[in-house]
Amino acid sequence: METILLVDDDESVRAVLRESLEQQGYTVLVARVNSEALLMARRHEGPIHLMVADVMMPGINGRELASMVTSSRPHMKVLYISGYPLEVVREKLRDPDMANFLQKPFPIESLVSKVRELLRADSQS
Repeated sequence: METILLVDDDESVRAVLRESLEQQGYTVLVARVNSEALLMARRHEGPIHLMVADVMMPGINGRELASMVTSSRPHMKVLYISGYPLEVVREKLRDPDMANFLQKPFPIESLVSKVRELLRADSQS
């Protein structure tokens, strides 16, 4: 089963998303902050198929984090999430990134379906 790196500084969001993804059979690595996510990505032995990253976090933003992690894991997909208004998010993400973005709060079904879509696209390439 696929491995997902979940990065969000909100504990309640992390807990709900982790539980939901694990119930779908995914292995979930959880990071509270970007530095922790970078360390996990470096130390994790196997593949990380997808990173779910909050766009707006202290320090570097989600897109900058994704760029740093995908430099060593080029096949990893990225799903961005944020509770900030779209205008603010658009300042951080490029147009292609917006296709892989979910606005908080979102129904868990939306998350699961987006995760499946991104991972399916990966297996078809």
